Amino acid sequence: MDGYFFPAMKFVEWMLPDSHDVIFGKPWFQNYNPQVNWQTEEVVIPDRMQFGDIDGPSFSHNLKEGECEQVFRVKVQLVPEVDGIPEPIFKVVGEEFKDVFPEQSPDGLPPMREVNFEVTLKKGAKPSSRAPFRLSKMEQDAFEEFVKDNLKKG
Repeated sequence: MDGYFFPAMKFVEWMLPDSHDVIFGKPWFQNYNPQVNWQTEEVVIPDRMQFGDIDGPSFSHNLKEGECEQVFRVKVQLVPEVDGIPEPIFKVVGEEFKDVFPEQSPDGLPPMREVNFEVTLKKGAKPSSRAPFRLSKMEQDAFEEFVKDNLKKG
């Protein structure tokens, strides 16, 4: 197995779609202190933490013996860009849900349609007279003044 060995880690696997980036937190950077090349977007981990290939039985043995507290398997892939713009999200979502989307996307919004629906009210029910959200005393006074002024205007 090609990768890095991090002592004291639990085994976790994330199935990330190609559209997701991997985000390392500040604690990870503090613990492993990698060298970051911002121009090439590469993270180089110090040699003391790297190793070459490990075969399956050795990996299983290390895992069973508790030598690995966590192991992460993450697939990282470059997202193609067109003129510096990442691939549209529709393509990513569209690939995952092909059976839901039409072959060709519509050119605009659907036409305006009349919507008919019925709301059945309880007999004798009265609408609530309370505000949908609470106002402070000052806001309530300003609101009442606003309503009075507009009622006078008609």
